[in-house]
Amino acid sequence: QGAPAGGPILSFYGCYLEMLGSAVASNEQSGYTSSTCSEACGGFVYALLHNGGRCSCSNTKPELSLLSVVDRSLCGEVCRGEEGLKPKRFCGGAQTFAVYEMLQPAGR
Repeated sequence: QGAPAGGPILSFYGCYLEMLGSAVASNEQSGYTSSTCSEACGGFVYALLHNGGRCSCSNTKPELSLLSVVDRSLCGEVCRGEEGLKPKRFCGGAQTFAVYEMLQPAGR
């Protein structure tokens, strides 16, 4: 969990495999963590990391974007600099997305 004070609460949603024809647009700039990707995706519901730190944003549930849920062990390594966070913050694999849901704090 966690985000800057007053920001969204980041929750690991699951690990997903990209299927042929999926609607996820990928940012080819790397180096994101779950925290920096969620900041970059401000205003969206989901932050997606793949290929070790490439960030994408979405308002559509992964299941509706032609992504298929897979075991979290396929979601790559923990993001650099986030090794101590609980639960683990995966950075996505070569063909998998670590999906984080950005929940608005109560009272917003």
